[in-house]
Amino acid sequence: GTSSIFPFKTETGSDGYRRATAPSDLEVGSIVSSESSFSTVLFRSQCHRYCSFCTSSFPQEHKGKRCLGGCEYTYYCSRDCQLNDFSIHKHTCKKYHTILGNAVKMYVTNANHDMAAFSFQDFPWEDFILARKVYIKLCIDANISVKEQHSVK
Repeated sequence: GTSSIFPFKTETGSDGYRRATAPSDLEVGSIVSSESSFSTVLFRSQCHRYCSFCTSSFPQEHKGKRCLGGCEYTYYCSRDCQLNDFSIHKHTCKKYHTILGNAVKMYVTNANHDMAAFSFQDFPWEDFILARKVYIKLCIDANISVKEQHSVK
């Protein structure tokens, strides 16, 4: 959840937008609000440098512990982080290539791209992974099953 450090006053301006104002001047660098993340996704090029669960960075000479289930882009700094992420990660890990392959096919088809000319680098990987993680978390929080569609026509 969100926690405010200072008691802010909220008001609606003449333009209709709500504003929050501090009761006094703040020092540069003051933390005014803190919120825990709902979901985190790392850039594909950075996955080997940060823990997929807590986002701690790995030392240069150490890549962290890569998940060996088939996803290829998930690294953890510890067994605890791996276990804490398992409830979400298990829905993607072993099916990663199938799920991603189907998503790429849908993306190419819906955007009217030529599959032969399509480069995987053109695929919005981070957006896809974030949407997937949010979907899975919402299903888990609502206590409903995570549905998978394994084929694209």
